[in-house]
Amino acid sequence: MDGPLIDLGNSAVWRVIRRAKWRGYITYDELNRLLPPETVSAEQIKDVLEQLQEVGIRAVAAMEVVGSAIPRPANSNQPPPRAH
Repeated sequence: MDGPLIDLGNSAVWRVIRRAKWRGYITYDELNRLLPPETVSAEQIKDVLEQLQEVGIRAVAAMEVVGSAIPRPANSNQPPPRAH
């Protein structure tokens, strides 16, 4: 397969990207909620994860976030943009 499988026209994909970019990470629970397996294939989810990793965004288990020291990006004092 030559190109990415991400459907950038999918608003759910953009929500994942915005949320992850704002915090520097996304939890697997959020990823599964925003990109449910009924609407997004496993290959597409894998591609989203790979693309996020390429720009330094990690996918983490929710347990890692609770009380953790996962750093937020320097501009994290601003909330993520709202979805339209």
